[in-house]
Amino acid sequence: MKILTGSPTHRAFLLIRTGSYLVAILLFCSNYWINRYFGKPDIDQISYHLQFGAEGLASSDPAVLRRFVRWCVLAPLLLLPLVLAAERWAVSGRRRFSFRMRAILPAAALLTASTLWL
Repeated sequence: MKILTGSPTHRAFLLIRTGSYLVAILLFCSNYWINRYFGKPDIDQISYHLQFGAEGLASSDPAVLRRFVRWCVLAPLLLLPLVLAAERWAVSGRRRFSFRMRAILPAAALLTASTLWL
């Protein structure tokens, strides 16, 4: 594979870049899931429900768990290759602007996703 060839620095850069995109997509999807199925909870509600841990997860409604898996596990894993392919397509060819933007896209996506939680 072409990704596995190259210097260790390049592979680390690709890993950090892909990880940044994945975290941003996870934040977007989990924010969407919480707001769609639970409304706008405040921090006190979230901290209260986090107290229950795995016991609360085991006793929750199976429909809620299916929705969580669909939106917070499967959707990010399906969206990540699409985002990486779109980025690769955007920088293919002789687009100088896209090469400049490529350097800041993962950080911009992560910043945008994290501001949704504020």
